Amino acid sequence: MVARRKQVVFTLDESALIWLRRIITDRDEAEALKFVLEVLGPGVNESEHPPGIIKGI
Repeated sequence: MVARRKQVVFTLDESALIWLRRIITDRDEAEALKFVLEVLGPGVNESEHPPGIIKGI
């Protein structure tokens, strides 16, 4: 089985960037997971579906 790689680019608004900086500075693992699930997760899920495709069908 060959693993496929896909590049996903995120644009973070100011509040997400501040949140990420705090996570890195504090080395807060719980907040890091929360950040991934709330900020990055939806972007990754969206990147897996081409534009115009309705999810759930």
